Amino acid sequence: MSDIIIKGEKIMAFEDLRYLAASAGKTEAFVDRLWEELLSKPALYDEFLYYLKAGTIKGRLSVEGYDLLDLFVYMMSYSNLRNDTGKNTALCDKTEMVLDSFMAMAELMNDPEGYIKKLNEGRGMDKM
Repeated sequence: MSDIIIKGEKIMAFEDLRYLAASAGKTEAFVDRLWEELLSKPALYDEFLYYLKAGTIKGRLSVEGYDLLDLFVYMMSYSNLRNDTGKNTALCDKTEMVLDSFMAMAELMNDPEGYIKKLNEGRGMDKM
């Protein structure tokens, strides 16, 4: 019986991910890739479930000193740069940034050295 509950939770989490991604203009390919990363990384999946339930990032998972909150702030700064603003405006899609933060954490977990190098390169328009 517990397998059914777990599978039901995963189905609901996947549907929530699809809904959030659609509202943020993300592609199905993005959804599939992020979902695969979430399923292969239990700690990241737990962070995602917390986000779905609480509507905020827990930030307990840390890789090489970076947590999801750090990556979210990085995504926010990048969004401000991309939109040529110096602050968080209405153009700043927080759902998109949260999803991008989860993907960034997956990438950081997959290749810590490479992703940290990317984070430290700077945020010039040609970097992302």
